[in-house]
Amino acid sequence: MPLTGMRSLPVGAHVTWAFFALLSGTAIAAGPNSQNPGEKAADKQPPKSAAHPPTEKTAAARPEAKPAPRKRRIITVGGGQIALDIRHWPLLGKPDAKYVFVEMFDYTCPYCRATHQAVRGAMEHYGDSLAIIALPVPLDAACNRNVGYTAAEHAEACEIGKLAVAVWRVSRRQFPPFHSWLFESSYRRTYAEARQHAAELVGEEALREELNLPHAANYIAKHVELYERVGAGSLPKLLFTSSTVSGSVESATTLIDMIAREGTAAP
Repeated sequence: MPLTGMRSLPVGAHVTWAFFALLSGTAIAAGPNSQNPGEKAADKQPPKSAAHPPTEKTAAARPEAKPAPRKRRIITVGGGQIALDIRHWPLLGKPDAKYVFVEMFDYTCPYCRATHQAVRGAMEHYGDSLAIIALPVPLDAACNRNVGYTAAEHAEACEIGKLAVAVWRVSRRQFPPFHSWLFESSYRRTYAEARQHAAELVGEEALREELNLPHAANYIAKHVELYERVGAGSLPKLLFTSSTVSGSVESATTLIDMIAREGTAAP
């Protein structure tokens, strides 16, 4: 959904290719502390050039409970402006997928809902070969300083975005169906509806405990920072290796072709 004063163009002109030069300085430093609640941080500190989610305090792992380190996978998108460890951000698909790109969106945005249909078609086409780092960026001034005022349709965007992150943190397995449920409706889901469905998927107690922690809000703040790094503006945004597409992509065929040309391939 475009911000106030901006228009999204229809699909042939909806898709705007914007090539970004590398920003000077060091990207957001990476960190291993984005694991699911109950998981222990086992990875070494990654390179400073990799972007990372907000840090959090975790209890010291007991030696006998310490899991084996998982292989780190850093992908770089947006013309080198953003580097992310695929295992530390909300993910649709498998972390070892051949192709990966980043999507920034708002669950209350109709243009993002239209793009979701193309994303679903692309995932059906590529199967386990495609993964998407899914970053909610609410078009709501309550958590996004780039929004001058909040339109009525986005009034609950911050809370819904935090709810989606909370579901991902509680259960990696339940995040994709919850993400799809939010989009695959002819109308915008309300926060009350989303809250009830989330509790059905991951359990009321676990969800309530997670929402009482600051981590979901911290993730949303970090998503907004990354959104600013690629110029803010219209949503959705699809970030590939050397380019960023702003505006809705409503054709699965178009997106499939983009991924074949631009998707970050596994090393």
